[in-house]
Amino acid sequence: MNDLVIRRIFAVGLSLQTAVGLIGSDHPAAGKVREAIGELDMAIRDIRTVLFDDVTAAGTGVQPAVPDGNGRTQPSSG
Repeated sequence: MNDLVIRRIFAVGLSLQTAVGLIGSDHPAAGKVREAIGELDMAIRDIRTVLFDDVTAAGTGVQPAVPDGNGRTQPSSG
């Protein structure tokens, strides 16, 4: 996986932020869009964590941590 995936997710987040501006921050949907933006931010952090752990663990026999979806990482089972 390369940086292109992270860039695409980031671009979607920017588009969603623009959408919040267009619909207005007081609109009921704006809160849901902000939640989605937060989830995308967490996904980017998780991807970066996995990529970084894979690079640093390569050749060491150390298993990289795996994001648990709650902003924390757990040791991988493999």
